[in-house]
Amino acid sequence: MRLRSFSVVGAVAAAAALVALAASPAAAIDATSSCTTPDGGAWGSWGGNWASSTSIKDLWLDAQDEQPDGRHPEVRLVTYTNSGVRVNWPWHAATGGSGDYQIWHTSASDSRGILIARVEVANFDKDSLMSSCLSASRNNY
Repeated sequence: MRLRSFSVVGAVAAAAALVALAASPAAAIDATSSCTTPDGGAWGSWGGNWASSTSIKDLWLDAQDEQPDGRHPEVRLVTYTNSGVRVNWPWHAATGGSGDYQIWHTSASDSRGILIARVEVANFDKDSLMSSCLSASRNNY
């Protein structure tokens, strides 16, 4: 009886661990960071695996509209080349209204090198950037 109880508990614990790993994008991520705009209206994050000194694979960006203010969040990857040049990648918008959450899956490659990566999150009113933040930097080394 004791052995059987241990087996059930062990199986349940192992299954719970597998579910937690499968459900979390950060489980297989080398780099990840996030930020919330100063006005509290937009949140976003990014994650990915450093594929080489010039690329990020399995890259994801996400954004969430945090307030019913008529504005919408946008998120973009920001990288820095080996010589320190800032590269702003295209914006991705979540336009479904308050509470809307969007995720985009992609990759990034720059022949000049990707030394540092981070995400910029902004709260937009139509085409006007109202508030933005930069997440913590993640180094590719």
